[in-house]
Amino acid sequence: MSRFVPTLVRKANRSHARGSTTAQQAEASDVIRDPACGCASGGAGGGGAGAAGGIGFGGPGGGGGVSGTAGLREGVCDQERLCAFVPYLDIPRDDDDWRFTQSFTLDDTRAMKAFYDQYGFAVVRDVLSEAECAATREEIWDYVEATSEGGNVSRHDVSTWANWKTKSFGMPGRDSAALWRPQLARNRVNPNIAQAFATVLNEDPLNLRTNHDRWAMYRPIKSAATRDNVHLDINPWQYASGDARVEQRRSALPYGSFEDLHGAENNMISRHFGPHAQGVLNLADNEEADGGFQCVPGFHHHFNRFVHEALGAEPRGAEYKYAFPAGSALHRMAQRVTARAGSLIIWDARLVHGSAPSSCRPGCNPRFAQFIVHRSSALYDGVARDRAALVAELYRAHGLDLPEEGGISSALLGLP
Repeated sequence: MSRFVPTLVRKANRSHARGSTTAQQAEASDVIRDPACGCASGGAGGGGAGAAGGIGFGGPGGGGGVSGTAGLREGVCDQERLCAFVPYLDIPRDDDDWRFTQSFTLDDTRAMKAFYDQYGFAVVRDVLSEAECAATREEIWDYVEATSEGGNVSRHDVSTWANWKTKSFGMPGRDSAALWRPQLARNRVNPNIAQAFATVLNEDPLNLRTNHDRWAMYRPIKSAATRDNVHLDINPWQYASGDARVEQRRSALPYGSFEDLHGAENNMISRHFGPHAQGVLNLADNEEADGGFQCVPGFHHHFNRFVHEALGAEPRGAEYKYAFPAGSALHRMAQRVTARAGSLIIWDARLVHGSAPSSCRPGCNPRFAQFIVHRSSALYDGVARDRAALVAELYRAHGLDLPEEGGISSALLGLP
């Protein structure tokens, strides 16, 4: 694949027809002129994008879009400059099965780390067994069927799947009962997952702490497909500078609610106590047409230039998410990452990433995913006791057994 040409964006290879010279030639000639593409900064609930070259910002729950068309204003990308220094990297496919992105076993640490360093992500296969994946899917279905209005959703009847009226693109709402279930909880403290994070972060697994995030069930129906998006789950200005406001807000978290363990603390990070990584567990085979994780490979290498050379000053009200609107250059550079059931996709927090929707054609699989983050215990100095107490309380409240003391699973919870 040739180096990315300034102001011209090569379309991501969505088909990945293995060994297809015709497809490669077609891709090489298929370019789109993109003189300006907008960026948007938003909270966890998302600020919307304004006009091309504009921004949208706000806290959780959204915020308004603000157009910006002249010069390098607050929050506005200098897109020509950005496009010039972000090269296109083609994501390789797995030698064993071309339907899936190249992946690694846990013991292949050197190759995994080298791939992660180059592309900004890696797929680690077989971190969960087939039985663990099936048990997790059953817990998700149990919740969906139990909370659907009128009990009119059945896992065995595809025609009923649209009746689950989630407002979060296949994710549960603010309900701790959705998150604190036996297999979901065991997955978060699975030693295999901890080892994968430890490998890419050069960290001791015992020094990592897990978050307690949501799951997603994206159904292959148009009314319930995930929104096509790419973003950063950080405030790029504050991350790059190591802004003291990040730690101040983290240290002010009360840890009085389960939401403080994912929605509040997840994106409040800076380069301090880093590097930082994020992850998503594939609980079912996820092929190209099924929709799912996508990213702009290699962007983490250019993150600092993006902040210092392509962004304007931090806008007032910018929160801990930065979204690139549909049609932007980086959005069109995003490529799908496909993976087998039981695989962990793990990526650098500075990597532009998001989700692509299912093609919704017959034969597409539903996407079952669980979001998992492990971070350095140093990040929680000062709040470790309150955080661990809340975790233990939530385990008890939902009738879950705490892991045995002294092991990796217990350490991931911040417990003895």
